Amino acid sequence: MEKKLKIITVIVFLIILLSFTTINFAFNFNWTILILIHLIILLAFFSIIFYLSYILFKNKIEKKEKEVSIVSIFFNISKDGMFVTDKDGLMININKSFTKITNYELEDIKNKYHHIFDIKGNNTENFKEEIEKELLDKGIWEGEVWLNKKNGEEFLAWLSAVTIKNKKGKVEYFLGSIEDLTSYKEKQENISWLSNYDALTGLPNQTLFREKLNQFVKKYEINKKRFALMYIDVNNFKVINENLGYEKGDAVLFMLAERLKNIISPVFLLSRISGDHFLLLIPYFDTLKELEDHAKKILYSFSEKFLFEEKEFFINLSLGIAIYPEDLSGNESIIHSAFKALKHSKSQGKNSYQFYSSELSTNIKERLKMDSALRESIKNNELFLNYQPQLDLQTGEVVGMEALLRWKSKEFGLVSPMIFIPLAEENGMIVQIGDWVLSKACEDIKKILDMNFNIRISVNLSPIQFKQINLLSTIQNTLKKWEVPPHFVELEITEGIFLENIKKNIYILNEIRNMSIKIALDDFGTGYSSLSYLQNFKFDRLKLDQSFVRNMDKNENRKICETIIDLAHKLGLKAIAEGVETEEHFNFLKEKGCDEIQGYYFSRPISYEDVVELIKKTNIH
Repeated sequence: MEKKLKIITVIVFLIILLSFTTINFAFNFNWTILILIHLIILLAFFSIIFYLSYILFKNKIEKKEKEVSIVSIFFNISKDGMFVTDKDGLMININKSFTKITNYELEDIKNKYHHIFDIKGNNTENFKEEIEKELLDKGIWEGEVWLNKKNGEEFLAWLSAVTIKNKKGKVEYFLGSIEDLTSYKEKQENISWLSNYDALTGLPNQTLFREKLNQFVKKYEINKKRFALMYIDVNNFKVINENLGYEKGDAVLFMLAERLKNIISPVFLLSRISGDHFLLLIPYFDTLKELEDHAKKILYSFSEKFLFEEKEFFINLSLGIAIYPEDLSGNESIIHSAFKALKHSKSQGKNSYQFYSSELSTNIKERLKMDSALRESIKNNELFLNYQPQLDLQTGEVVGMEALLRWKSKEFGLVSPMIFIPLAEENGMIVQIGDWVLSKACEDIKKILDMNFNIRISVNLSPIQFKQINLLSTIQNTLKKWEVPPHFVELEITEGIFLENIKKNIYILNEIRNMSIKIALDDFGTGYSSLSYLQNFKFDRLKLDQSFVRNMDKNENRKICETIIDLAHKLGLKAIAEGVETEEHFNFLKEKGCDEIQGYYFSRPISYEDVVELIKKTNIH
């Protein structure tokens, strides 16, 4: 177009130049020729001007048509429902998205004012008139409105509308769009729900629970009414997850939550805060007995078995109870106090409840100090071993000795194994300590073997150690280091290893047996005893738990001891009793055919030097 204009400009310039030349030429010719020439020049000039105007007008029309085409394309492809009405609101055109949202075709509403625009919005009676007024005053309006579909169903929409005016400034058309907000609102509501509720159980989550808890704290400042918090933990739930799988474990958690909901008062607030942990807010109570009754009711309800996919099993709980405001500990929240009570409950025996007390905070601080000291115990040479001899009842000779770990802390003095071993299992130090115990025991038994005494050494393995990736290589390398023949080493395990990762743990036990190392099942009859364990794995020895032996004055305990001895022999195993403290114990066990004993009747746990002297006295080369 620019090129054409340049050419036309040159032509006009040439015509003007020719006109001046013609005038100059006219002095030598007659006027008739001059007039004729001028007419030709004027005709050419106006023809060019007309052509130029036509070109400019055509370009303007094409530009307008292009703009209209772009607007039309946008109108038709928009995901929003687009519509055009005249100044009176009669429908002129709609796009496909409008039809998709409302189910109206253009023929249904063309040249009509339709009740789709019977707009409802902000609860004011003149809402529609307010929109029209703002459109006329400002030329634009947008906001949330309720519109109608063809079937009469109302839906929430985002409506945007603008006025289209002519050159005189009068409104000729209204152009608008509608966006269906139904799914958006549903997503918003779903997100809001998920931010406050647990997706699995439908219970309030930790966020919502803390909000409600804060409200109760503020109410207390006004009405001074105490409330209680109960921290609920499912004991050994990981066993269910590992045996059933996490998906089915979630299904069991849902059943568990439903049982809790069904037994508590509807005014109580129950929340799942994580995994198998729940919090229960009890908004009012008069006496501690009421809280105890609530706790007992919950525990009792879980004495009833669960049935899942035709499998029956039991679940038990541990509960910790704290009272606001009495049980606030410094800047710690009431939740933390309830959690401390829960930890105390679990340490005192599962399937029970405990109230928070100020002593718990002191105990926990001491426990943290002890934790730090225990981590330094190996480096500070504070650990040592005592040995309890094991006597063969037929020969009267020492045939073995159990390595018993002791800790003499520079800060705490001699600490009971009942205290520091659970702590080591909890903080993971049991793996490092267990490796040290095995190494030290092998070092000592090697010296005894070199004295020509065929004595085996028994070392306890914690279930935590079975999670150690290099357990097998550690055992093998330790025996190799001290040159101890494997058949003189016995590892004692408890039934706890059969609570989780059963296949993996049995594999590890089989690999240990393949090294020719002996394996004894400790504390038999006190834990999760099952004959299937004895069928699935070949033990060398069954150890009668000392609780049965020490209480042998009770007839039922005598029967249990006799039964375990008989069971061991029928399975081709040897039976060893621990906790033998009296001559009566000794005589009964010998009479019933028990193979070996250990206990204070023969010898308390003693040092390496003392056990060597004892062996020299009792054993004949």
